[in-house]
Amino acid sequence: GILNLESSIKGVYSKSEMPQVNITMDFQNGILSTKKYPSLKNISFNGSVSNGVLRNNQSTQAKFNTFHFETAESKFDFNFSLLDLDHIKYDVKSDIELNIGKD
Repeated sequence: GILNLESSIKGVYSKSEMPQVNITMDFQNGILSTKKYPSLKNISFNGSVSNGVLRNNQSTQAKFNTFHFETAESKFDFNFSLLDLDHIKYDVKSDIELNIGKD
């Protein structure tokens, strides 16, 4: 696959202070193959991660507007967001075409 990643880290790192961290990413045309599980193809996602205005776990958030992958028989689409690594708040939406058996 192809990964485009942009990040910025600004500020001071010390025992009492963390720098501001912002990351955006876009991944397209990924493939994942293993011996024990069905192969995943057409893996793609785009999203962002930030440690927020407080620059700590409480204001850290991740947002993925699209997360897609397919198997030979099924398709999976998700979008999700996470906030506050200490007390995780999440929002997940999915659209799944799942083929669970063959005729």
